[in-house]
Amino acid sequence: MTKILITGGAGFIGSHLAEALIENGEKVVVVDNLANGNIKNIPLFAKFYNIDILDCEKLKNIFEKERPEIVYHLAAQINLRDSIKNPAKDAEIN
Repeated sequence: MTKILITGGAGFIGSHLAEALIENGEKVVVVDNLANGNIKNIPLFAKFYNIDILDCEKLKNIFEKERPEIVYHLAAQINLRDSIKNPAKDAEIN
């Protein structure tokens, strides 16, 4: 069993990936701030952390605690207007 961390795991793609991985017998950790995702999307057997990936200290603590072997980075800022208004923030998140 591999431990896998998914950022953005409460979103459409991330939640479906988490479901497939769990069905395959993997241990899944989801990190999501629920800005675009929905807590209802997170599979029952996934461990969930409600944090923003820009909170480096909390994210570092999760990595130290969970020690994932694989990371899927699916968290993203998806609003085009926001990316035009603040491209540096968009790049920081994405």
